[in-house]
Amino acid sequence: MEYDKCYCVHCHEVQGDAMYYERGTPSKVYALPIGWVRFPLKVRNAYPQYHVAYHGTKSENLKDILLTHQLLIPDDTIL
Repeated sequence: MEYDKCYCVHCHEVQGDAMYYERGTPSKVYALPIGWVRFPLKVRNAYPQYHVAYHGTKSENLKDILLTHQLLIPDDTIL
């Protein structure tokens, strides 16, 4: 996909990315998640002044997240 990105050590070195960036309003510093892969999600009614956040999950959970369009946290129930 267009916005997918690999953050493995090899790709990080090849891409020449910095370890830290700033985003959002007010600006916040965040570190790249080295060793992870990014699959971006479009959030409805999102505002342009967002801060970068990452949600970790096991690969076996990815199919259910994509099929149900729901990203749940512990103790949530599916709609």
